[in-house]
Amino acid sequence: MGCPGETALELLSDPVRHRGETLGVVRREMLIDFARNAAFRRTLLVRADTAAQTGFQSPVRLREDGLTSLRVASRLTSRGDTDAQGLESFAGPSGTVQANRPLATALHALGEVTPRSMPLEDLRHQLRGDTDALAGELKDLWLASLGIDLHAREPEIASTVSSSPLACPVARWQAAHGGPITNRWHQEVVLAEPVSRAVLARLDGHTSHLELAALVRASTPDLDRSAASVVDSLLQAILDLLARSALLVR
Repeated sequence: MGCPGETALELLSDPVRHRGETLGVVRREMLIDFARNAAFRRTLLVRADTAAQTGFQSPVRLREDGLTSLRVASRLTSRGDTDAQGLESFAGPSGTVQANRPLATALHALGEVTPRSMPLEDLRHQLRGDTDALAGELKDLWLASLGIDLHAREPEIASTVSSSPLACPVARWQAAHGGPITNRWHQEVVLAEPVSRAVLARLDGHTSHLELAALVRASTPDLDRSAASVVDSLLQAILDLLARSALLVR
């Protein structure tokens, strides 16, 4: 499936966009590939007879009203600074983005429920804003950055750490056997420290905090073993990181 920012016609230059609007869906996607110098096509196309049977028509531009039934999640965090034009800076996976006050307020609301998502309608009611305007701004930000995610449903995700943390079984297996780690949103999570992977692999819902603290001590030989508070603080920081990364289900 193509990434939105790599397949959206509206993000290209005016000459390319105008040319693409006159083409059919296949030739339009070929033009986007050419303009972006894409190595291969990653968009999932459907059979012509299937499209005809369902009456599907490929839109030239993505419409905001398609977002109204979806859930929105944000991986953007405020940098705490606002410029002279009132634009607030947010850091995300693809760099820094700026948002005006209505959109920035929405991003703060989404940040409060991270790593979980929020239905767009709930977000609108919370902000008492216009649905179409908010959907349009979120759609543009979704296209332009990797910090906004749209979902049809939300899997079971724990946003806080419980007394008996339970991590996603797939992520536990990946942490124990090496390689990339995938969270509940099917996103890759990078855990730079081996001790974080070791803790994740043990979060089966039955391992106690004392056992996890012992694991942290054994995995960090340079840590002051006599300082129990240091071990506890490091363990809590690891668990908080795993929760924020959508890796915990309880």
